[in-house]
Amino acid sequence: SSQGGARLSLCATLPNDPVCQAQRGAMGSANLPRPAIGPGDPSVSAAHGIARAPSSVLENLASYYSGCTTTTTAVPAGTQTRSCLRYEGIGSYRCTRSLTVGIERSTNCTPGDWFAHAGAGRTGVDVQCLPD
Repeated sequence: SSQGGARLSLCATLPNDPVCQAQRGAMGSANLPRPAIGPGDPSVSAAHGIARAPSSVLENLASYYSGCTTTTTAVPAGTQTRSCLRYEGIGSYRCTRSLTVGIERSTNCTPGDWFAHAGAGRTGVDVQCLPD
């Protein structure tokens, strides 16, 4: 987008700004060539496992937190909108899923500290303390 391009242009003048360093790193990573991954790849299987039942693969996310109290909230049964596309010739399916997470603000983390990680194969999530 033009806004993203303008931000990267501004970041070229701010080599020590941590936000700009992160954006340049993300841009560089996004432009790296990626190896082909087929539907039978272990990382695809791991991602499907996480998508089907995150806690069965990643265990309880509370084990990744320290210095705060975690709770499990029951969610009533409901429906989910899903879209799947079938690509002729390769026989694979592509589905989208989303996870909504409630955020509870806390003042007991050090800005910049990474305080949670969960992963399986090449798929994972990391959480960093970023103050407002």
